[in-house]
Amino acid sequence: MVTSLWSWPTSGHACQARIGVQTRSKPTFQPAPQTSLIAVKSVTIAGTLHAFAGKAQIHPDQIVWNMRSALNVAALDCNQPQHAEIQSGYRTFLRTHAKRLATANRGVDTGFRARFGAGFVRQRESYLTRVYNFYAFPPVLSKFCDATMLVMRDLPPVTSLQLHNFAALTMPKLDQVYEDFYRDYAKYQVDAAAWDARYGVRQATYPAPVTSTTGRAQ
Repeated sequence: MVTSLWSWPTSGHACQARIGVQTRSKPTFQPAPQTSLIAVKSVTIAGTLHAFAGKAQIHPDQIVWNMRSALNVAALDCNQPQHAEIQSGYRTFLRTHAKRLATANRGVDTGFRARFGAGFVRQRESYLTRVYNFYAFPPVLSKFCDATMLVMRDLPPVTSLQLHNFAALTMPKLDQVYEDFYRDYAKYQVDAAAWDARYGVRQATYPAPVTSTTGRAQ
């Protein structure tokens, strides 16, 4: 499981030995409860924006540009020493494929303009924001950076003419990291619900406030 700055509170329920109930630990999951809504929303994003394999309706320019967005996130956020080559690899990628990326950018604009008309810029920016947020999801960052390292090592021999095919093969590999996370999270929810149904949900308890001689709670 991906290491996160967040932690999921865990506590076992006290089971009474006299009725022969075995004590079991409640299923745990690393991210904090605040991530649950994000994860649910991101499942939809993953299904609609990033499942490129076999998706003929996704324009080649969009695939190339989305790969650029993913690599950009990695260059900004993968700051651990073991990921140092990502930043230099990304700069090389931008220089080597500058013309192809400019063509892809224009192609993305053309596609959004054809679909949304005069208001296409807002729609495009909204889409790209979702793409960036998808890849910048903190609980998955470490594994995303590891996967991006492999992509960077495969990039040098790729020509600009081959960039679309490379992106079409690469994006599902990057997305798999996120799909694994969401699948694990969904399994956790099922397991935790089954545990609660069997053993009951413990209500959190808090100590009563201490009252001073002045009558004020401390």
